[in-house]
Amino acid sequence: MQKEKIANLLIVSGLGRNIGKTELAAQIIAQQSKLSQVFGIKVSVISPNPSSLVAHQQHTSYRIFEETNPASTKDTSRMLRSGAGKVYYLQAGSDGVRTAFEELLRLIPEDLPVVCESNSLGDFFSPGLHLLLAGPEHDLKQYAKRVDMVDHCIISDRRSGFSGLDTIQFENGGWFIRQSLRTKPLPEEQ
Repeated sequence: MQKEKIANLLIVSGLGRNIGKTELAAQIIAQQSKLSQVFGIKVSVISPNPSSLVAHQQHTSYRIFEETNPASTKDTSRMLRSGAGKVYYLQAGSDGVRTAFEELLRLIPEDLPVVCESNSLGDFFSPGLHLLLAGPEHDLKQYAKRVDMVDHCIISDRRSGFSGLDTIQFENGGWFIRQSLRTKPLPEEQ
């Protein structure tokens, strides 16, 4: 099946829990929110704690919520605190992700940037940019199929942050990685 291309969508996925997906998404949102309005989305199969979430749509195979509380410790709140104009939580299993995301896109102007934390959305849509986080303990050869569907793989040590975020850009309705200009060769090139 052909995946629909969504140029204004940036997906952050990861090979495991607590690898830094939300932190990376929040940093990208913070950087982009200085330039334009940006939307945040978290896609998960886990039912959320609805204390600060406003239900937008509830269906048998999915639920869409909007985060309204920037002060909680939830991932969606972190995105809101980072500068996202609106943040949505999409709860769906694999049978509902495609339909739910298509519904959610109706709430977001198509020319504005979207940063989405999801391990499943890339199976259904082709984003403008797809970043995969892995830990040093992951053997990327075991995940070859998953690595092949992303634009950039980032090895995270879970401590030192993410260098090169300034090369991630949103322009003319789409995400891309700007190649930095080097003025002198790297040591291995000499």
